[in-house]
Amino acid sequence: MIDSHASIADAKAAIIEAAIAEFCETPFRFVSMRRLASRACVSHSMLYYYFGSKKRLYELAMRELKSK
Repeated sequence: MIDSHASIADAKAAIIEAAIAEFCETPFRFVSMRRLASRACVSHSMLYYYFGSKKRLYELAMRELKSK
């Protein structure tokens, strides 16, 4: 049986990593959530489902970047 919690954690981690790269390369207002989803290999709707908004995703990505 597939562990859905691991899959969710993996998807969230992939999104955060893609967001860090995308926000470091591109000014916030020009970041496309569709392109970010493509970069993370997830559906566009998953970004909003897990993070709610581009601003919230940005905040979490920058917090993760600071903690590294």
